[in-house]
Amino acid sequence: MGLVCPRVGDLPLRPDASHHRVSFEVVAAILLAVGVFVRTISFLLFAHLIVIVAEIGLNPTGVRDLGLAAGFLSLMLSGPDALSLGKK
Repeated sequence: MGLVCPRVGDLPLRPDASHHRVSFEVVAAILLAVGVFVRTISFLLFAHLIVIVAEIGLNPTGVRDLGLAAGFLSLMLSGPDALSLGKK
């Protein structure tokens, strides 16, 4: 089943919390793809992934998510590019 943590059932989450997380991630990905609120969305995704890494630890999934968090931190620090709709 890919890189899903085998202890995911042990996490202190409500059963419907995963739907909220996935909905947030999909909306955030669409906003990033369009280039709207790039720094804000990147910060939220960075924080979101850091929380996930803190919950599951540094197993292969945690290392993957830590790498993604570093990418979002880089995107947050660089901001929107020339083709972004959010460019001033």
